[in-house]
Amino acid sequence: MRVLVQGEPVYDWITRDKVGIIHAPVRERGKIVAYEVKYLDGPIVEHPIEQFDLSTGDILLLPSWVLEAKEVISQMKKGGNVQELMDKALKTIRKLEEARSKLLARKEEERRQYMRLLADRELGSISEQYFRIQLQKLRELREITDSQLKLLDELVEELDRRLTYLKLSYMTV
Repeated sequence: MRVLVQGEPVYDWITRDKVGIIHAPVRERGKIVAYEVKYLDGPIVEHPIEQFDLSTGDILLLPSWVLEAKEVISQMKKGGNVQELMDKALKTIRKLEEARSKLLARKEEERRQYMRLLADRELGSISEQYFRIQLQKLRELREITDSQLKLLDELVEELDRRLTYLKLSYMTV
């Protein structure tokens, strides 16, 4: 991960809205382990480096449930108390399913916006240029929503696969 610079904008992973700026790195034994984010509404909050996604070129702040799911998967890979790991996995899957429902509702809203846009164009309420600009924005939103749903599905699948493995190993003990 590249070093983030004070003042760089930070965006919400779900909405892509600007939520704040990088305030300062947090170091432990000389190594950056987190960054403080100064939120637009005032507070400064520390986030571990794992919570930042730079894959789009922007600094995106991942929701805590994505970080939690990755952490639970990591713990499951290492092993430990089987019952505790199963409980964590089930709890995390429920959180991911809630997030998935919200994203599916957003996808449906994007579809309704598209239908309204088409109707406005057909009725002559908007110019062709405005239609094309708004259509491009909706396409970009749909790509973001689809990529977020894909990540959620991958996390749920991985948790479910590891949960099945744990259940099978638990039954054979």
